[in-house]
Amino acid sequence: MLQLSPVDFDSSSLISSLAISAVGFVLFRYGRSQRRLPHVGIGLTLMLFPYAVSDTLAMLGIAFVLLAVLWGMTRYGM
Repeated sequence: MLQLSPVDFDSSSLISSLAISAVGFVLFRYGRSQRRLPHVGIGLTLMLFPYAVSDTLAMLGIAFVLLAVLWGMTRYGM
């Protein structure tokens, strides 16, 4: 008989992944409309990586680093 393990839903992880994915979606849409490749790439990454990371602090740290990279790329004309 097949037994499934219970799924633990951490509310902070779910809310963080939703917020990060929403920011990624906005960046993706903006990048597509303005034809800005860095915004499209970072937006896609922000939308997809929360599926692979379950730790909330790691998720927020990765999102912060990605947004800092995007800021730097935009600031220096990329």
